[in-house]
Amino acid sequence: MTPEHWWQGRREARIEGWIAVRAAVLLCLLVIACTPARKPYKDGARQAKAGDYDRAVLSFSKALNADPGNAEYRMALDRARFRAESSAAVIMGIG
Repeated sequence: MTPEHWWQGRREARIEGWIAVRAAVLLCLLVIACTPARKPYKDGARQAKAGDYDRAVLSFSKALNADPGNAEYRMALDRARFRAESSAAVIMGIG
């Protein structure tokens, strides 16, 4: 094997390696972006920002049911519940 052929083989192997890495990264990004919990989480974040904490609680609950181990979803749900309860207490004149 001539050095020229050896180098060509190495170059092709590197290119194939980079293609595999890029494909793996793309697949991971697609899986993360397409999780069924992501949409309810985004909806809940938008609702909480608008002050609609009761609906945010429902959306965050859906997200957490779809991905029970997600700490971010758990914290968002707890925060929305707290704010919903605080809003209700203020409206009732308790808080």
